[in-house]
Amino acid sequence: MTNPNINLLAKKGAEARWTPKATHQGVIKIMGKELPCVVLDDGRRIITHKSIFDAFERPSRGSRKKDEEGHAIPPFLESGRLKPYLTQSTLEMIKSIEYIGLNGYKNYGYRAEVIPSVCELYIKAEKDGKLTSTQLRMAEISSLIIQSLATVGIIGLIDEATGYQQIRPRDALEAYFNKILTKELTAWCKRFPDEYYENIYKLKSWPEFSTSKNKYSCVGHYTNDIIYSRLGAEVLEELKTRTPDTTKTKMHQWLTNDVGHPLLSNHMQTILTLQRLALSQGWGWNKFLSLVDSVAPKKNIL
Repeated sequence: MTNPNINLLAKKGAEARWTPKATHQGVIKIMGKELPCVVLDDGRRIITHKSIFDAFERPSRGSRKKDEEGHAIPPFLESGRLKPYLTQSTLEMIKSIEYIGLNGYKNYGYRAEVIPSVCELYIKAEKDGKLTSTQLRMAEISSLIIQSLATVGIIGLIDEATGYQQIRPRDALEAYFNKILTKELTAWCKRFPDEYYENIYKLKSWPEFSTSKNKYSCVGHYTNDIIYSRLGAEVLEELKTRTPDTTKTKMHQWLTNDVGHPLLSNHMQTILTLQRLALSQGWGWNKFLSLVDSVAPKKNIL
């Protein structure tokens, strides 16, 4: 007769082999809230299940709805009003991740990038007038989070909180490039909305922007500064090396579809939000740049 204790140990051993483990843990602070987080042995940065609810001031409970693949959708995204805004990238981020904590127990969490991604979702829905009076509070919280946190910034926060930055592998930069940059150029596709350029013109007090006219040559330098240089350590330098002539190809043509473009899109939404904020307050270009440096500073995020 088989000993049940042996079966139990075997089951736990199998789970341990296939379940990622936390190697570092810590607490990040966003808007005065302390949110537990971990780094897994595969390099993923994770916000614990409870943290995501605390960040948006929502009661923690299980999910009732699932996506087309059967994955549970967090309660704060279950509303039918939000469904049109759930991109494939966001759906991937909101999949619950099971891992073994430092205490040896099983835990659940989400990829850290889910926080700014959810923020952008609510901000877009509010702009389109799709939210209920109750959901407007989520949009308000989202705007405040975006003002204090950029998509790339949350990775750095977790690395600092957990101490992971002290032991990053030396080949982390190359590994990061492999995730966000392709080996060959992809087909051109419009990635920069006209509003981005229109807002630059307004902040600089230039004549009205027109797509039929050549932009000021310095706009390209501004884009390198507030967009590409904020995507990660040495990303701009690598893109400049790969794109010596930007009149023939664009830097964003090197970005990967699964990681690079979503990263650019999320950061672009952050910049658009900051542009709108600056314009609504009557601030000029220099004040806007200070805001960008505060919210999305240039830093090593690997």
